[in-house]
Amino acid sequence: MFLDLRFTALKNPTGVTKHILNMVKGLSGYRNIDIEILAAYDQLDANRKIPPDNALHDFRAKSLPLAWHLSNILWAVSGLPLIENFCSGYDWIYCPKNDFIPSNKTRVAYTIHALREIDHILPESFLVQEVLRRQRALLVYKRIVRRGNIIFSVSEFLKEQIVDLLNVNPERIVVLGNGVEQVYFEADKMPLGISGEPAERPYILVVGELSYDDGGDRVVEIAGLLKKQMPNLRIIVAGCLYDARIKEKADRLDNIEIRGYIPSEQLVFLMRDARALLYLPRHETFGIAAAEAMAVGLPVITTRSTAIPETVGDAGIYINENDNNEIMEVIKKVVYEGGFYKKYSIEGKKRAAMYGWDVCVRKLYNALVSYK
Repeated sequence: MFLDLRFTALKNPTGVTKHILNMVKGLSGYRNIDIEILAAYDQLDANRKIPPDNALHDFRAKSLPLAWHLSNILWAVSGLPLIENFCSGYDWIYCPKNDFIPSNKTRVAYTIHALREIDHILPESFLVQEVLRRQRALLVYKRIVRRGNIIFSVSEFLKEQIVDLLNVNPERIVVLGNGVEQVYFEADKMPLGISGEPAERPYILVVGELSYDDGGDRVVEIAGLLKKQMPNLRIIVAGCLYDARIKEKADRLDNIEIRGYIPSEQLVFLMRDARALLYLPRHETFGIAAAEAMAVGLPVITTRSTAIPETVGDAGIYINENDNNEIMEVIKKVVYEGGFYKKYSIEGKKRAAMYGWDVCVRKLYNALVSYK
């Protein structure tokens, strides 16, 4: 298994990190699977082991003689040196994130989580460094789909993008999906009020970045409308990344609170007591935050953007993000009409039941062992 150990050492794990950890640990649970982590030497400790503060520190590691950044440059530009120059004897090299590793003899499986750098959904920047970054990403993706024996995707939406943008035979792509941690499914056992938030000041929750990609500008605009029409309702943002201009606008509003990154064990408390998840990204290849909210029983207010309808299905409340009257009407109903809240709470739980990490791991395992 080859991966960038910086992702599994994150204190604020992303959806990609959650995927990596659950796939690696889940796959190791199969008796006929023996896992060794291939890692750049500068990501290991002095004893050539995975550092103790890394979530994968219990796994056996093999040190590659190249530094991480050097190997990325060499492999992206030239496709060399081959991994067989450093190690052999593996049945598969599995890359749970789209990190390219060149191999001619060993079968390789890659997971692609997004194609943000090369798709055309979001506006492009024409700064020199961004243009170069896109070109490098395109080169890496082309090498991945040319060299990979199996390409894994996290959604059917992304699978279609891979086929269209990289000219890949769809039969080579297996959709694994993503999962939801057990703590979210157990939220209905928790008492209301466990978040400590004042009951007289209800709130809707936003999980993610206050950025253009994640719809942060939309969130701030809605907060401005709520301040005029529903002044007692707050928006709590669980996320530590933001666009400076969007945050500056948010800071002018006293009904939007940016709490920073919140671990799952605490985020579930906020979800339990919230009135809805406001989920408005412009680009999403799965939507783990929406799946987690549904598992808790928290209604999801969202849009039909990219992969969101695939994940949320009929269990979400879809809005036209350009219709302020519709947005306010939906928020009023989910906050103040118990029957409306209950309907989408129940539907969300049903939908979320399909998102177990064990299901994703089983798809991964079956794809590897059945490959011919």
